[in-house]
Amino acid sequence: RLAAGGFDVRVVNSVEWPGGPKELVDTHRPAFDGLIRRMGQAGALDARGEFGTVTRVPHALVGGWSVPQRAASAVDAVAGALPGLVADVMHGHVTYFGGLLAARLAGSATRVVVTEHSSEARTVLADPLGRDLYAEVLDRAAYLTCVSGQVRDLILGHLPGYDDKVVVVPNPVDFDGAPRRVAPPEALDRWVFVGGLLEIKGVQRLMAAFTRFAGGRPAATLDLFGDGPLRAELEDAVRVAGLGGRVRFHGNVPKPSVLAALPRFDVLVAPSRYETFHLAVSEAVAAGLPVVVTRSGGPEEALGDTIRLCGRFIDVAEDPAGILDAVADIEAGLGGLDPVGARRELTARYGPAAVRARLAELYDVPPWTPARAATGQAGPAPEGIEVFARRTWRSPAVEPQIALAEAHGASVHTVGVPQPRPTARPLSVRQRALRKARRLVGGLRPTPSPAVAGAGTVA
Repeated sequence: RLAAGGFDVRVVNSVEWPGGPKELVDTHRPAFDGLIRRMGQAGALDARGEFGTVTRVPHALVGGWSVPQRAASAVDAVAGALPGLVADVMHGHVTYFGGLLAARLAGSATRVVVTEHSSEARTVLADPLGRDLYAEVLDRAAYLTCVSGQVRDLILGHLPGYDDKVVVVPNPVDFDGAPRRVAPPEALDRWVFVGGLLEIKGVQRLMAAFTRFAGGRPAATLDLFGDGPLRAELEDAVRVAGLGGRVRFHGNVPKPSVLAALPRFDVLVAPSRYETFHLAVSEAVAAGLPVVVTRSGGPEEALGDTIRLCGRFIDVAEDPAGILDAVADIEAGLGGLDPVGARRELTARYGPAAVRARLAELYDVPPWTPARAATGQAGPAPEGIEVFARRTWRSPAVEPQIALAEAHGASVHTVGVPQPRPTARPLSVRQRALRKARRLVGGLRPTPSPAVAGAGTVA
């Protein structure tokens, strides 16, 4: 979107298809890889996006593969499907996936820029093979942009000597074009959360806080956009608390739908333990929502002093009281919030125009005028779709795709039986003890100190 107007844009997405055990994948790989190569070279993997061509290249994974193995598989698949890929600039997203693709497939005359925004970067850099991938990408790239200073410090802590290449360019947010509330909230009854249902996102603390909050607020609701392994546990907590109908799990929802929904809520709660940037928080500010967000690294750098206009920071912790205190504090001073002022400050720092100007510097090209999105139908709807969904934990993610296809009049034939979402089982004594131990250990961890912003602006 940002590059459109300055470049003929092509997005290449290497799509991971879980294939199961090695012996099973090896049985099908020659035919599968051959088919993908032929489809890619014939243009059959291409689709028209809003701003250019989108090419999705599937590749089959073996269960248990490490990140370096998965990355190598992606490179092989894209190289086979798109031989001789030519570009003036290749911009890879996530160093060990898109960045590695760009580093290995770019021609000698192609400028390579990479963006790192993955929360998993810490884990990959802790692996010697993962560090080798980062070093390979850094050697080839003109720049590696990090969405926050703490991510830059993380990379340079593992790979010193690249100070001139590793810069900070935060995630861009369209503050002016985002759907927004028509008026500030009068109360903070409608909570919203956007992110994975994971321990690192603090969702258990969120649920505990809302359970207490809802006890004295009959109109209170909580909507969660995202999915993950803790969903069954959270759904069980909702049943135990008697909050059925007041807590809604939306699962994985396309970003435009989430952005359109945000103005319906009163406050976004983001209790993560660690974040590189946390785009959902800035998107909530763009929508005119107050935010309650932990000092989890990226958010305090992204918002900085602007938090005074749009919400409250809280410490990373297990106790839900911090969330409740922040909500009460915001609610008591709603008249003192200034969502318009917050948008103005953040737009100047990492709105699309600011990031586009920074990208022009990194791409080593003159600044360009943004292009408008393509309009009209991308093409006729398909008449029929074959869905391959074995009994797997991923099959619930297929259900929205089936519904979308049927809504457009396509007949859908499913091969295999989608597995129903697992029902929560009571934890054993040992499991309860381990969970309590993890919480105690988590409470002993020091609160991350605010990172120092590096060079650059936003991306």
